[in-house]
Amino acid sequence: EGQESLERNLGALQKEHLAYRQSAAALEQTRGRFTELGAELRRTLDPLSLDTLIEHARGQMTGAWTTPGLKRAMELLFLNINGRMLRASETLRQMRKQLRLLQHHVQNALELDLDNLQFLSLGEHEVDLKLLHQEAEAFRNSAILTLSEQHFVVKRYFRMIVNRVRDIFIKAAGEADDWLTSALMPISMHLDVHRDLLNQQISELRQARESTTSIQLRLEALEEEHRRLRAELASLEMARTRFTGNPATPPAADTTTPAPAAVEPDTPDPQAAGLSRESAA
Repeated sequence: EGQESLERNLGALQKEHLAYRQSAAALEQTRGRFTELGAELRRTLDPLSLDTLIEHARGQMTGAWTTPGLKRAMELLFLNINGRMLRASETLRQMRKQLRLLQHHVQNALELDLDNLQFLSLGEHEVDLKLLHQEAEAFRNSAILTLSEQHFVVKRYFRMIVNRVRDIFIKAAGEADDWLTSALMPISMHLDVHRDLLNQQISELRQARESTTSIQLRLEALEEEHRRLRAELASLEMARTRFTGNPATPPAADTTTPAPAAVEPDTPDPQAAGLSRESAA
């Protein structure tokens, strides 16, 4: 019964170890997809890449010959900026989806507590960028564009609007970098701890099974030795009986003194008594 219990427990642990390996494979698959999407997210939010876009827009604004041309350059800049933030948000949405799928898989397979996962959102930066876009539109449609010199308008626009856009992207890029570094770490650590615990339990059960098997084999060997000795003893007994003609173990002698037999009184013979009387006469 003890051996059967060990085998059942070992089988259950081996089944759980298989579930761990499947979860570890799912983690590596998600990590690969995370790497691809993370690289795309970094490129989209990269401040240096944004600077290239901004400098190109500066050249368009400075080279505009008319006020409508300047306004159009300002509008195009924000269209590109908003497009970058939207692409970053969509990439991040896909990454959150991948992380949630992995979370549910591991929780269902191994019953681990993974409620401490962090899910990055760019919502705050999207709101800040939307408010800044409203300011940019107010600036673009203000009278300052027609009343001021072009280089002064461009310089003020960059100081009031574009520099703040860059600050938003720098902050978003920093948060994304931190999250990409740590997003999968809780799951990875939980799986490592779970793997070590499973390996330890399996090792202990295998040692117990080997110990039980060793004891069982030793008992079987002792039983076989016992049967062999009994057979040898029986063979020796038969040989001794043939040699002596006596059983191996004679009954013990009775050393008690027998009680004396009871003496009955003599009964007179009638014929003998008659002869005696005739002689006397």
